[in-house]
Amino acid sequence: AHDLAWHSQASLENRRPHNTVHERWTGILKSTIRSNMLQAGVPTEAWSCAARHANVSLAATKPAPMLPWEKDAAGNVKDEYKAKATWTIWRAHHGVEFPGPLEGFGCLCYYLDKTRHPLLPTTTPGLFMGWRLEPGMRYRDVLYVADYDKVRAGDFRWRSLLSVPAK
Repeated sequence: AHDLAWHSQASLENRRPHNTVHERWTGILKSTIRSNMLQAGVPTEAWSCAARHANVSLAATKPAPMLPWEKDAAGNVKDEYKAKATWTIWRAHHGVEFPGPLEGFGCLCYYLDKTRHPLLPTTTPGLFMGWRLEPGMRYRDVLYVADYDKVRAGDFRWRSLLSVPAK
């Protein structure tokens, strides 16, 4: 972990040395989760969905960190790593940009609901709750959606999220 420049331990309060990189990233993540919750207006029980959305959206939009051996003594990026300086965190990990839709947490969407009565519209309003990721951080065009009417009635549960194809 040290060779990869992973900062896995936060520092203790009011003690030195501080792991400032880890602390700043944790602060950014918490602020993003808070803004997700406030903007979407979802119940408190949806915090884990907001956290998943924040992690993926930050990885898909934030620039990849330049590791110590990718910089020269003056702190400038070495020529062989200039391309990486333009990548996102997701691209540095997967080799491609994030393939899914970059939508805001809790935004209104409509999904195909085949359980509805045949004479009713085939789509139902829902709230976008994030992307379903398979082991290895693989996105396979499946989204998590919460039924709008259930959330509005105060009935939100993690197990009630629907896995909906992105199309």
